[in-house]
Amino acid sequence: MKGLILLLAVALAGCATPKKSAFVEPPGWNPQPLGPVRNTFAEIVERGRREQAAQAEAAAAAREEFIATHPELTERQRELIRTSRYALGWSREMVRASMGEPQRISQTVSAFGRLETWSYRSGIQLLQFLNGSLTSFHLDQ
Repeated sequence: MKGLILLLAVALAGCATPKKSAFVEPPGWNPQPLGPVRNTFAEIVERGRREQAAQAEAAAAAREEFIATHPELTERQRELIRTSRYALGWSREMVRASMGEPQRISQTVSAFGRLETWSYRSGIQLLQFLNGSLTSFHLDQ
């Protein structure tokens, strides 16, 4: 019994000793408290506006690139793509070039073929493709 108590005391004494931290400070590390956050509401709004403008520029550039690589497009199709619009009978590729990536795509297979429904703007704008061709759309305003 004394041996068991002695063994327990030794084990507990080993647990009581402080252990070294696994964190190793990198060279030149100087922990400083962070200053107060100074982002005003106006700065946050301005940053969001700049990001939105950059996304719009990138989308416009992608539309122009699609137009440049597809000389078979009519002038009317080019104008619709430039203004992010579409027309019945368009392929998925043309709609994607004009509208960008849909937020959601759902597919149904029937005796008539494959029906895809593309959702834009959180379901407000729905486009339906039958066998790869735009056959209908719904705008919920």
